[in-house]
Amino acid sequence: MDEIAAAQWRMMRVEAAQNSFFELEQGRGCSPVAILLSAAIPKFQKYASTYRRAAESAWKKLEAIRKESNAEPRAAKLQKELHKTESAATSLNPRRKPGPVRPGPRAPDPGPRSRRAKGETVSLRD
Repeated sequence: MDEIAAAQWRMMRVEAAQNSFFELEQGRGCSPVAILLSAAIPKFQKYASTYRRAAESAWKKLEAIRKESNAEPRAAKLQKELHKTESAATSLNPRRKPGPVRPGPRAPDPGPRSRRAKGETVSLRD
């Protein structure tokens, strides 16, 4: 974060210096075209681009650190959940090792409504 703040502060400082230089030269009676073609302007641009690249590099580093720090807690959380599931399965039956999930019993017949959907006539008086 310090690198980002320093680079942005330097970019603002270069911009302020360039603006001051431009105003000073205009005050001396130079035309704007002559000022822009002077040797000082490329130096200002060079410094500004250097500081901009430094800020971009610092942002990329910060994003990488954030991604890394976010990935670690997720992995740890998933590992904890897996451990809880395994320990719950072994606590129910300590001899049984956790394995693949087996299908449970079939659901009971929902009753007359499902037969009616199939087109059968159902009497509720039965």
